[in-house]
This record gives sequence, structure tokens and C-alpha cells, in this order.
Amino acid sequence: MSSATPARKRRGSILLGLLLVALGVLLLLTTLDAVGFGFWLELANYWPVLLVLIGVEIILAHRFRLLRVAIIAATLAAVIVAAYYSVPEYDPHEPLHAAYVETLGDFEKLHLKAEFIGGVFQLSSPPAAQPGAGLLDVDFRNRPARVTREQSNGQLTVRLSSAGPNLSYSSEVTHSYGDGKTTHTSRSSSRTNLPIGFADWKLTVSPDVEIDIEISSGASDLDLDLRDLNVRKLLIEAGAADIRVLLPTNAGETHVDIGAAAANIELIVPQSVAARIQIEAPIRSSSFDPIRFAETNDGYETPNYHNAKNRTNITIEALFADISMD
Repeated sequence: MSSATPARKRRGSILLGLLLVALGVLLLLTTLDAVGFGFWLELANYWPVLLVLIGVEIILAHRFRLLRVAIIAATLAAVIVAAYYSVPEYDPHEPLHAAYVETLGDFEKLHLKAEFIGGVFQLSSPPAAQPGAGLLDVDFRNRPARVTREQSNGQLTVRLSSAGPNLSYSSEVTHSYGDGKTTHTSRSSSRTNLPIGFADWKLTVSPDVEIDIEISSGASDLDLDLRDLNVRKLLIEAGAADIRVLLPTNAGETHVDIGAAAANIELIVPQSVAARIQIEAPIRSSSFDPIRFAETNDGYETPNYHNAKNRTNITIEALFADISMD
């Protein structure tokens, strides 16, 4: 018995060992410019896989060692490949915008995508005293961004990508000629921006069109006032984030999907709107009005949810979450 215990301890954690190897290889590839910062942002979206691998490690502990190695290694490889091919194409020559305005035109639907490592993101409808507002008005303030747009059959897709730190680099080449004495030195310099950076953005969106919103961020402060907007889908993927959402008042059915590693989430549901919320968070604290939001088997729900004209279906997945709903 005494000899088996030390031997078992020396085995260590297969998961931890493979994670360290994978992390070291990826950091080396980043140093060699084989992968960019956008890859790390995509990789963060796969954080729930870590919980799965921890479960595999626990279930198969002290037995089926080769099977554990195979499962964990194959899963890590699949996640890395998936994240690599999920990185959006990046053109370093795309111009940066300090502001962006899109006119309403004949568009019936807006699909808005925002990508940034961290920072502040604010979204609301235009002030009531601002007649003739456009479809989308973005003030990037001191965090310029790249803007790409596509339109098809009355739908406009706008993607906002924050620009990373500005880098400058120079190169020097010396040419020696046949006489051994004459040389010529040429120098060149260039500046570029990394593909993903921080945000400090303020957006206003027209209430006259249907809207789908996708936000992908790391450590961020998200403040979304959707009360007067016709939002049909809201998807948020974040790392550590403070998230505040005022839900639509008269948008019919709205679907909200929030995924985060650690988040402080505040949801404000108008009194005229029914709601259902499902939560998957191993470590969480929740604050709800027990009269309005009755507890169910998998979350909370207002009594009139299924018959309501305006309702919102909310799903939250997080590792750590502090959730309040008013």
C-alpha cells in the first residue's frame, strides 16, 4: 500500500500536462507570427470544453490512462483547429474609422456584429428629439475600428472589428559592391495595426428595422438599452464582463443567449414583457423577484410567458455568474 501511493502521486494530471504543452506550443507559434491575436479571441469561445475535459479526467482517474491521453489530446487538437479556422480573414490595408454612419435606405433587417478584446460598448436607439436618424450611427471615440458590410435581399450585415495596437518596424539592408569598398545601405519602415484590439464605442440603431446583434469580446463593459429597438436575437460571448441589458418593450419574441467565463449580468425586463430564463453556471448567485419570476425546474419564468405577445427567452451559460433580473 505504501509503495503504490507515491507512484500514483507521481503520475500527476494528464490534463494539466497536455494543457501546458498546448499552451507552450501556441505561445511559440504566436511569437513566430504563425498565429495572430484573433486566434486567442476565438479560442476563448471554447472555454466550456475545459469543463468537459476536467470531467473526463475525474471519471477516468487512475485507470484507462492511454484512453485519457487520447481523448484529451484529440479534444485539444480539435479545439485548436476549430479556433484557427474560425478566425475572420484580416486585411491589414482595410481603413480605420473614427465614426461610421449607415443610412436607413430600403433595408428591413440589420445584422450587427462587433468583435473586440475588451473595453466599453454602448448601444441604444436614437434620442426621440433626433428626427431622420439613420440606420446605424457609430462613434468609435478614441478606439478606431474596421467596418465591413454586406447587403442582400433587404438585409444589411455590418461587422465592426477593433484595431489592435499600432506597430512600427524598420528594416535595413546593406549591399557591398565588387571593389570591396563601396557599400549602399537602404532603410525602410512601415506601420501596421494588429487585427484585434480594445473598444470604446457608442452606437445608436434605428427602431424601424429588425435587428440581430452578435458581440464577441473579452474583458468588457456592455451596456445595451434595447427598450425601443426591434431586436429579435442577441448573442453575447465574453470573457470577464459586466453586462447590462434593458430588453425590448414591443419586439414580439426576442431570443437572448449569453455565454461568459465570469460575468456580472443585470437584465431589466419591461413590465409588459414576459420572460423565461435558463441558467447553466456551476458557481452563481441570483437575484429575482419571486412573485414575478417563478422558479421552474431549469430556471425562472413569468406566469403568462406562453401566451404573451411580447416575450423574451434568455439562456445564460457561465462558469461564474452574478445574475439579477428586474
